[in-house]
Amino acid sequence: MGQRKDVLGPSGGKATIRGSINLASKDADFDPIFDVEVEGKDILLYRTKDLNFRGHPNLTITGPYSKAKIAGTLKIADSLIYKDVEILPFGVPRTSETPRPNLPSFSQSPKMENPIISPPSGVMEWNLEVDITTEDPVLIRGNLIDGQITGQNLKLRGTIGSPKPSGTVTTEEIVADLPFSKLEVQSGSITLNPDSPTNSYLELKGSSKISSYLVQVFVSGTIQNPKLVLTSDPPLPENEIMLLLATGSVSSQLANQEVASQKALQYLFETLRRRNGEKDKSILQRFLKNSGQIKVSLGETNQYSGQNFSSATLNLDDRWDFTTQIDEQGQTRAFLVFSVRFK
Repeated sequence: MGQRKDVLGPSGGKATIRGSINLASKDADFDPIFDVEVEGKDILLYRTKDLNFRGHPNLTITGPYSKAKIAGTLKIADSLIYKDVEILPFGVPRTSETPRPNLPSFSQSPKMENPIISPPSGVMEWNLEVDITTEDPVLIRGNLIDGQITGQNLKLRGTIGSPKPSGTVTTEEIVADLPFSKLEVQSGSITLNPDSPTNSYLELKGSSKISSYLVQVFVSGTIQNPKLVLTSDPPLPENEIMLLLATGSVSSQLANQEVASQKALQYLFETLRRRNGEKDKSILQRFLKNSGQIKVSLGETNQYSGQNFSSATLNLDDRWDFTTQIDEQGQTRAFLVFSVRFK
């Protein structure tokens, strides 16, 4: 039998399915033969609370049910990765979730003992021969990270039950907006390993300008065993660089109780701005909503005089900034800064 049918997906998108399925079988075992084409637009491929992937598939399904093959192309479009990171004091990301309570079940339905799990068969054994491209960059959004990724020479082989992806995913315009610093990723790639799909190879290079320090971050190795290398100019030990990225200060500055208190206040301000800046329900929230143009720096050290100072900078446009400062003696100053950038 053969026909064409247009299918509208429950989450948008549209698929056209045409071809035939031959139900006749010469053998005693029932093994239908497929000759089907699937063409889709904006089809929802995968979705969780953090991921939303859509695409335009152009695929064929051919061969008998017992060993059919899916081949063709898949263009990824209008996709998003969204992940918020909860920051603990001094900018430490939370890597584990709070365990949920184990509540007793009130269901009276009987439970099966020793359930029998059948090995993958049928559709799970179908072969894959799909070439994947990113028609649109996949957007990365969150409370700390902003950017996008694109795919190069992506292929999906193996079977549905055991897929083997290969190719390279490249990062673009990735910026991590930490409470006391901003880390820009200049180059990054993830090389997919068909023999170990969950253990791809990473190569990332980023930098951050914090006070008078230029920090360089290098990440390389597999996802399960990445290697992190931190350097800075002027040079600092790696533990000091980690502290600088997290707090915007080195340990000698944080030894001053007043500076440490100012840093805690600055962190509180940043936390309020991130959590409430997009809401418009109170005077504080309206202020926080527009505070992204104001950069507050507390407890910094003048690299020439060694004195501590705090400052607030208002970005007027792409070239002009207005800055006010107050040092530990209570002396203040205000000035306009005109920036000249060389490319």
